[in-house]
Amino acid sequence: MSISKIPPEILTSIAIHVPDESLPQCSLVCKQWREVFFKKLWEKVEAHDKKSTAAVFDISSENRYLIYGQYVKTIYIYGDYHVSSKDVLFLQQLFPNISYVWLTLLCTEMTDTDTDWSTWKALKTFVMDFRHCIDSILIKLCPAILSQLPNVTDLVLFFEDSYISKIGDFEAIHDYMPSLRVFTHNTDQARLTDEDMERIAKTAPANSLLSFTLRVKIQDLRWLYYFALKYPNVREMDLQFYGQKDYLKDSDLAVASSKISMLSHVFPSLEKIAFFTRQFNPLFRFAFRKIFHQKTVFIKEFKYEFFGVTPDDRIFETMKEVMSICSETIEYIQFAKTGNYMEDFTPHDISKSFIYCPRLTTLSLQDCNASIQVDMIADYCPSLKELYLFSGRIYIGPETVKSARPHGLRILMLYSVYTDPDTLKYISVRCESLSHMILDRLRVFGSISADTGNLLIDMSSARLTELRFSRLRFIAPGEIGPPYRQNEIDLIKLVRLIAPYPRTVEGREQIEESSTDHVPICKTAAHWFASGLKYMQNTSSILILKQAEIDRLQEYFDNYQENMLSGKMETIQISKESETPQTWDMDPSRGYVTFMCGYAEGFAINEVHEDGYFRTFSWNRVKNTVEKVFWR
Repeated sequence: MSISKIPPEILTSIAIHVPDESLPQCSLVCKQWREVFFKKLWEKVEAHDKKSTAAVFDISSENRYLIYGQYVKTIYIYGDYHVSSKDVLFLQQLFPNISYVWLTLLCTEMTDTDTDWSTWKALKTFVMDFRHCIDSILIKLCPAILSQLPNVTDLVLFFEDSYISKIGDFEAIHDYMPSLRVFTHNTDQARLTDEDMERIAKTAPANSLLSFTLRVKIQDLRWLYYFALKYPNVREMDLQFYGQKDYLKDSDLAVASSKISMLSHVFPSLEKIAFFTRQFNPLFRFAFRKIFHQKTVFIKEFKYEFFGVTPDDRIFETMKEVMSICSETIEYIQFAKTGNYMEDFTPHDISKSFIYCPRLTTLSLQDCNASIQVDMIADYCPSLKELYLFSGRIYIGPETVKSARPHGLRILMLYSVYTDPDTLKYISVRCESLSHMILDRLRVFGSISADTGNLLIDMSSARLTELRFSRLRFIAPGEIGPPYRQNEIDLIKLVRLIAPYPRTVEGREQIEESSTDHVPICKTAAHWFASGLKYMQNTSSILILKQAEIDRLQEYFDNYQENMLSGKMETIQISKESETPQTWDMDPSRGYVTFMCGYAEGFAINEVHEDGYFRTFSWNRVKNTVEKVFWR
């Protein structure tokens, strides 16, 4: 079939996945392609600086949007530019077919409540920033705008900190927009009165709402009673509490507890829930327990992000409460701490919190200082596909059975984690489906061989699609705990199999019966790297060693015991080729690490993408596959 005869509906699906920079070339292929890709090229307008906003609000005949504005479906106007009433009228003329709009209003020039917002007949998503509007104007302006948009299904509102939302505001919004499905509200909330509580009992539910996000300071838990009655069909809920502890002292806990416990069903359709708290406090646990304890819930995704000091027992008690309520249905769990990390040298073992989680596919613990017994987690969570641990410890129990049944873990990401060679070997042997692995700044308990100077990490049974590997720190047994000594081994020998081991019993026996000098049976490729050099401009960089440097190292370690006894701890120079060549002296007396990573189709050492983003991986539960993602 000729490319010019591809059906339009297929071309439209293709255009969705084509990068913006490639759309002009695609539109030049033929007339049929131009019809599809040219429209996609003009589908979105984003104005966030003087140049881009000037191009949009250009009143001359050279404004290209006078011709192509009919194709625009989405407009973002944010940053320092705040639109006025005249600007809105101009936008309506330029872009008559808008379905998504994001605007920041200018209060001093947006006092006209007679503006006809209903001109945008196709508008479905409306994001409005009122943070530059004073309260006296906002009280009239907000209802005047929202009341003209009955067909909007997605609504996001931002208000100034001084604006206080009341029950009547929420009721009015749902009266104006009866088809609202997604609602995000960024405001402060008033303390509820006795009259408010009586009004809540008579409120009509907003049955169409499926997703709700609330960002507030005051944590009056009686609002949860209102939301439970108002949004019976909500599937996703995100509650972000930014208030300090002082805001919580006057909350009427007795009333909140009594009202919520009287409800037969509380968010019965809820599948995803997320919390953020500025300071951890027991009221969060109270709220969660009162809402969901002894209720029928089917939560599949739980995220909890907290900002504050080093995690304490309350975090892990909360983790236990969450799992006691939804362990049978949970598929995704994330606990994350934001802010400066203060390391605790006594990680909390949370393995038993995940007893019987048959559907859990993703477990993410970020800066929680959690300790995980990986063999126990593998037994409790048979469907686990992605394990992400930032800080803390991962280990195997003393009675671990080597012949345990294989596990289907696909992604393993360990950052600044304490572990040991036996645990890493156990993971590579049992997790036969492991395909993507990131190991960054591992802190390995182990002993360097007095004969060879080698610390062996044997994951040779792994068959990986991609491996990302960074620095390793050696910790001698008994040296953990403050004050502690941490030796960073500068030299890493990565041993990669040319072909994977066969996944058979005999193959696993070969792995166990590797020769004592750690020479694998299958053909391998070795790569030597230097990391953690003190005088490198980028301390996270890792240098690939040249053959001459490798030869000197191998000669040195072939006589390591003799060199150590005789005090021949000669330095070895490592050089980096660049515009300004640099050379560092290394002392190999601390030994080196042999990391046997098994078979890896692709591997990178501390790779950073060209646009400044790190490449990492994520498990897509819908598509049941691994996806690449980026972060800066």
